[in-house]
Amino acid sequence: MHNTAETVELTPTQQRELERYRRDRILTAPPHLLIQLLLEQAIADIDAALDETDPVERAGLIRHAQEVVLELRCSLDLSQGEIATNLDSLYDWVTNRCIDAFLDQSPEPLEGARAVLTDIHAGWKEIQ
Repeated sequence: MHNTAETVELTPTQQRELERYRRDRILTAPPHLLIQLLLEQAIADIDAALDETDPVERAGLIRHAQEVVLELRCSLDLSQGEIATNLDSLYDWVTNRCIDAFLDQSPEPLEGARAVLTDIHAGWKEIQ
């Protein structure tokens, strides 16, 4: 995701078109791009959780990151060998770190989860 220093005001029509573009991008994306988008979302959720001071909002962001990682795990075809099995283990580890962060109200587990997801994302980007 690209962040800018300025906030751009969109008209309602422009906002609808932007949402339509985002939806179409997902619906027409090849599988490896969908995985990248999911990884980017999970990383963004963790980043937001690390910055969030409201415990309820933080919990929601952590929960969403877990849901995204679960979606990634469900997309794995474990019959494809060692890479899929290793990804499954890493996604499980990330999920557990998210649980630890929620229970302990500590940023360290989230930082570890973010680092692992960032490494996985870098690997997927190389596929392009």
